Amino acid sequence: MSALDGISPKFAQRNDDMQLFQEEIAKSDQDVLAHQITVQLQLALKGSVLPSDDPMKEETVKYLSGEEDVDTAIKNMNAKFTKYYTVEK
Repeated sequence: MSALDGISPKFAQRNDDMQLFQEEIAKSDQDVLAHQITVQLQLALKGSVLPSDDPMKEETVKYLSGEEDVDTAIKNMNAKFTKYYTVEK
């Protein structure tokens, strides 16, 4: 159950955008979301911490600055997110 079920929050700015964002979350695949949360909890229990850097931001900046092409940026994002969300047994 979503924390927003049954309520209609009003945001200080960009209320329409936030409403759309919440609607898309509600329509998303809950199994995928549950898996991501489970993996994050498993990592936390093992003492692992996700890095504070954001692979999507980092690679987008490299692409926009011409440091790498879009295919390389996507490949690097995929590799970094896969590494961060993989729980070794």
